Amino acid sequence: MQMPTPEQVLAQMEEKFGHEGVPNSIRLAQGVAPEMLVEQAMSSKMSMQSDTNALDPKTSLLVYFSAALGMKDQSCIDTLTYAALNAGVSKEELLSVVKIVRHAAFSGIVGAAEDVLKIIKEHEDK
Repeated sequence: MQMPTPEQVLAQMEEKFGHEGVPNSIRLAQGVAPEMLVEQAMSSKMSMQSDTNALDPKTSLLVYFSAALGMKDQSCIDTLTYAALNAGVSKEELLSVVKIVRHAAFSGIVGAAEDVLKIIKEHEDK
């Protein structure tokens, strides 16, 4: 497999995300640690764009977007929002993912509060 140059990676990212969608950290990495750009591209190739990925590209992008939301990675969220819109994902689809991730986060909080709820119940049962 031919490794892309950092310049090729940046050009591909600009094509996919739009110029405004490429995070500043990527542009900085090109000058400071260009190998990081190539590694990032290879990671994407081996996961998102792999022949063994059972998910279609749109679904893969929405899964990636939901993970970024869950990790609260604002730069990644912004980049993936541009990528999704450029790939034809609708506003409604993006907002549906936001609502699902919000629900998952809320459910996690309720789950994490299990001991709190148990202690309150024990206290009330005294």
